[in-house]
Parts: sequence; C-alpha cells; structure tokens
Amino acid sequence: VEAPKSGKYVPPFLKDSQKGGMGMRGRDDTAAIRISNLSESMTEADLDELVKKIGQHSKMYLARDKNTGLCKGFAYVHFKQRKDAAAAIEILNGHGYDHLILNVEWSKPQNN
Repeated sequence: VEAPKSGKYVPPFLKDSQKGGMGMRGRDDTAAIRISNLSESMTEADLDELVKKIGQHSKMYLARDKNTGLCKGFAYVHFKQRKDAAAAIEILNGHGYDHLILNVEWSKPQNN
C-alpha cells in the first residue's frame, strides 16, 4: 500500500497499517484469556473478584443468555500485561470454583 501524500484524507485502516497497528478491526489479544466451565450464577463482580488478585485487567466479558440473563459458562478477561494473563492461566486452570473445575486458556484470535 502506497503512503498517502500529506493533506489528503487517509482512511483509518491505512493509518493503522502504516504505524504497524492491527488495522481497523484488529485487536491486541496477546494478553486475553478465556475462562470456561463457569456456573450459571456467575456475575461480573464474581469474575472481577476471581482475577483481580492476579493482575490489572483492562476489559472483561461475561457471556450471558439473552433471555434468562444467566451466565453461559464462559468469560474473557483482557489483562494489561501478558505476564499477568500467563499467571492467571497457571493459577486458575484446574481451580475449583463454585463446585466446578475451571478451564483457563489463551483466547483465540477472533476471525472477522
């Protein structure tokens, strides 16, 4: 892709690619983990309590059923540092929580 000349409109996806970014739809998932085998009663507050001792996180997503509002059994947590995400996998994978054994792994990249 040719670099646009100054003073001209540059679409955001071109700006990002010139800076070595992820592109318009890209995300940096290098410090994201997926936690599965969560109970239906899991809440965002419970999830925060579970991971906050490990390290600072920038984003959490708890999957919920649209009709019932109950947890679907999995969540994603984006840590600020990859080492904290690695520690979370080490600490929480196989950990008993709410009568269930958690499965924790690196989040797989989203396919657009």
